[in-house]
Parts: sequence; structure tokens; C-alpha cells
Amino acid sequence: MPKYVICAEIPERDDGQLPAEVASTLMLLQASTESVIAEYGWECRVPDSQRRVPLAMSSAAIAGFIDQAIADGAFVYGSCDLHLAAGDGDWEFLLCHESDLHCVSSNLVFLSAAIRHWLSMGLVVMRWLAPTSPPDPTSEAAPGTWQAIENASEIEPWPKADADSDSPNFPAGLGQFESGQSKNAAEYRSKLAKALRVERSAR
Repeated sequence: MPKYVICAEIPERDDGQLPAEVASTLMLLQASTESVIAEYGWECRVPDSQRRVPLAMSSAAIAGFIDQAIADGAFVYGSCDLHLAAGDGDWEFLLCHESDLHCVSSNLVFLSAAIRHWLSMGLVVMRWLAPTSPPDPTSEAAPGTWQAIENASEIEPWPKADADSDSPNFPAGLGQFESGQSKNAAEYRSKLAKALRVERSAR
């Protein structure tokens, strides 16, 4: 199953705190999985013995973990790399030292939800042009390998958006939906849609 790499350019902050765009994205992560694995990466202010060591936690604990890491000085947003992965292997996220958000996943429903969420906030969203050979998300991409995304439903070979009225037009084609854990597709869509509605109502 091909994996896709997408990236959102987040406005930089000078104080090392978590931008609102990242904090709101965490709501999607919490809605999409029950458990998360976090790893301190490049330039995180932790002993070498704690770097790239998997830290398992519930998805509900993501925001608190990151807030505590910032308070402790272990993680400074925009200066360090923090890796997050769904416990079922559904997606990987990188909170990048360049203030970007990188996501690697083969779950088209989740990717579409993330893209639509970021576009709704006016962020620049990019996709890697070689979905079958994703780059290391921590490496510098070669010139010309990223393509701007303006609408999640127009990207090929991704399936076209469906006509579901209540949820934010997630793509159909759930034959590519299977992941490490078997999920009910309709329930999963509903969870992501609810997370988006809650976040938007809070703005």
C-alpha cells in the first residue's frame, strides 16, 4: 500500500511555544487512534539516552505530554524535532525544527481530513510527488519534489471526495483504508468530522 507524505507550513513563533495550528491538529490525532508513540528527535534538550526512545501513551495524553516537554525545556517548537506515530501504525507525524508539520500515511481518510483542516486555516500545504517512495521526513527535500495542494479532492491518484453531507467530504475508496487495526470506516469518519467541528467552533 503506497504511503503519502504531506507537509503544512506553520507560521514561526519566537517563544518556542506550540502554535495554535499545531495544537488544533492534535485534536485530529487524538480522534484517529487510541494510542501514540512519541520520540524526542534532533536537538531536543534531553540526554542522548532519551533521544529516539519510543514513549508509549494514550492519544488523550499527547497534548499534555507536549506541554510538559515545552515547560521542562526538553522540546522547543521550531528548534527541535518531535516524532509522533499512531500506535496502530496508521500515520507518522514530525513536528519539525523548521516549524513545519510532516505527515506520512497511507490512510486517505485521515490525510484528507488533515489537508482540509490545514487549508481551512489558510496554511500552505504540500505533497511529495513520489508517493510510492516517501523521503525521510527529517531530511531536506530535493528542489522541485514538493507540490502545493489547493484541494484534497483534486489530487490523483487519490479518490474523489464523496457527497456525504454531514462530514467534511472525506474521500471514498475505502478499499485502501485497512491499517494495523481493523476499524469501522463510518465510525472513524464520524470521529474525525466531530474533531474538526469541535476545533472550528472553538476558534
